[in-house]
Amino acid sequence: MVSIIIPTYNRGILLSETINSIIDQSYPFWELLIIDDGSSDNTSEIVKDFEIQDSRIKYYSRPTKLSKGANSCRNYGLSLATGFFIKWVDSDDLLKGNNLELQVNVLKENSNIKACLGYSQFFSKNRDNLEDLWSRSFESTNLFYDHLKNNIRWPLGAILWKKESLNQEPFSKSLMNSQEWLMNSIALLDLKSSQIYNLKEIIYLVRRGHKRISSDTSSFYYFHQIKARFLLLLEMFKRARFDPLCIFEIAKQILVNCYHLIKEFIREHFKFKYF
Repeated sequence: MVSIIIPTYNRGILLSETINSIIDQSYPFWELLIIDDGSSDNTSEIVKDFEIQDSRIKYYSRPTKLSKGANSCRNYGLSLATGFFIKWVDSDDLLKGNNLELQVNVLKENSNIKACLGYSQFFSKNRDNLEDLWSRSFESTNLFYDHLKNNIRWPLGAILWKKESLNQEPFSKSLMNSQEWLMNSIALLDLKSSQIYNLKEIIYLVRRGHKRISSDTSSFYYFHQIKARFLLLLEMFKRARFDPLCIFEIAKQILVNCYHLIKEFIREHFKFKYF
């Protein structure tokens, strides 16, 4: 069984479409765990209606003892999951109809594979209006380095994991953005290339035109970009992974983000239009 985990906050207007894209999957053996981060809209009513119609769908509120945020909800969802496979999905995105079937087949047929990568495409109003691809390329001879360089990218919902390969709390609760980037980076750091399958298929659709923290460009955003990269360097040093090319790339990104953080901080606090 696949455990699909969706953290959500005030996305009632979009959530039904996301849930229906899961119900419509050609692979039927899944459970959907929706973790509400304290929504004030009609999210709970919408999900509970689905819950009545389909016993595979389960609604949970984030326990008040846990910190607020999507990362906390994702980790909490993992602790509740009973499936052999894990997939995290954002509450405004969509799964293509064969998403689970393609990835489950890969993991079932290859016992050594721990993660099956997949690719995505942007859409705006509906899935009939598809736009550009999320990733520049589907090909890589060094997944970790190309991921750092942003040459090859996978949104979280385009990856299927074997639960056994995941840490108990894979998402950093201290990050407000770049958490998926950091989680993917550490996974690529830990897994051997033979344990990762690069499925070169578009199986996930990412919605545009809706407010996301990841689309923010404030100094707050750049601070967390920097923090994520320091956390990754720390994980590399813990594992004695002293790859000069990768360390140079991360250091370069830290410097670039420092520049943008300072520029945005000055603009926000001193009302300067240009730096």
